[in-house]
Amino acid sequence: MQRSFVRRTAVGVLLAGSVGACQTFVPVDARAVSEGTAVRVTLTPEEAARQAEAIGELTQRVEGRVTAAENGSAGLPLTIPSRGSTPASTARFNTFVSVPWDGIRTVEEKRFSWARTGLLAAVGAVATVVILSVTEGSSEGGPGEGPGENSDLRIPLFTLHR
Repeated sequence: MQRSFVRRTAVGVLLAGSVGACQTFVPVDARAVSEGTAVRVTLTPEEAARQAEAIGELTQRVEGRVTAAENGSAGLPLTIPSRGSTPASTARFNTFVSVPWDGIRTVEEKRFSWARTGLLAAVGAVATVVILSVTEGSSEGGPGEGPGENSDLRIPLFTLHR
């Protein structure tokens, strides 16, 4: 019974490690990003100071999504998660900012990373093998161990009945 619990736990650890997708930011041309793209923008110090009130904090790196450009917009339109401690900034879920092109140092697009996800899956597989090898070796009872002498405590996460 304990062996099946350990195997279910090990399989769960392996699946959690292999299903979690890792993201990475890749530098792209600022004017080439399309609407709806998740980006990280590095601002110039002057632009960071100008945008501090709208963003809710003084920061040079801003993460958000590119939105549709307004008529006459001479910059990169972004929707960012609302931050800050002012009542006006906490009442909103998202903040819209338009960053002028000359206030942008770099634009990075958020993309799926096969390498990071593969590394996470490999770490999950190694952890599963280690857990199984440790528990398989320690689950064997000694010759004097009877039904009431086992010190292990079973806490099943779920049970399937037929």
